Amino acid sequence: QRAAPRPKWVGFATGASAALSGWMFVHPFDVLKVRQQLGGSKGGLLSTARQIAATQGPAGLYAGLSAAAARQLSYGSCRLGIYSTLHDSLYGSSGDCGAAQKLAMGCVAGGVAALLSNPVEVTLV
Repeated sequence: QRAAPRPKWVGFATGASAALSGWMFVHPFDVLKVRQQLGGSKGGLLSTARQIAATQGPAGLYAGLSAAAARQLSYGSCRLGIYSTLHDSLYGSSGDCGAAQKLAMGCVAGGVAALLSNPVEVTLV
């Protein structure tokens, strides 16, 4: 029995939610990395975290989250949405494709997603 094809929006929604939920965990570490790269903090990672928490509170670790979330929502949703659309269009719900085909679809999906989300990426600079 064949499975019913999933709606195209499911791949985009899944990509957006996965990218955003992953970034919510990673963002504080990115803030710490940027602060250390800019030279605004002396010492290690924990020292930088303590300095941010002391001056801005724990919310300081999430500074700039809105721009980063916009990037994750646009890039993540496009990347996985385009990949699943390509996969379903070329191989249907059977999913019978090899590693080379998956690699090619992933490259196309990532490239197109990067192109489409580039304006959002510029807001992070």
